[in-house]
Amino acid sequence: VVEVEDLSADSKFTELKDKFKNDYFPAGIQLGWLVDPVNRNIYVLKKDTNGVVRCLNKGWRDVAGGDVLPGFVLEVWKIDQAISQESSESSSSGTSDGDVEIPCPKCDETFPNDYTFLKHYEDEHTRKRRKQR
Repeated sequence: VVEVEDLSADSKFTELKDKFKNDYFPAGIQLGWLVDPVNRNIYVLKKDTNGVVRCLNKGWRDVAGGDVLPGFVLEVWKIDQAISQESSESSSSGTSDGDVEIPCPKCDETFPNDYTFLKHYEDEHTRKRRKQR
């Protein structure tokens, strides 16, 4: 489970930790991430072998899914990109940069922005190459 929230207030942080402890983990959830894009922190919550909920601050770094989500990595650049795109869309007040298209150097597809190009490139070209090795 991923919760995204401004955790500046200690009470909000405690509330969400309690939510994991009392709601998510008893329901069978094995891994939780509290993502605080305002303060640039990612907290990983997991139950240890004794059933105690552990909460580790990973800072603003990529976080692996570990044994719960093998091979999955929550990449902070994607969060940064989504936040940047969201804030630029809200500040542009509907103005458009025109018909800018970004071509993929590996195939014939084009993309309206950096985010969609990077997602395509990673999904279609980078990950496939890793799997082939």
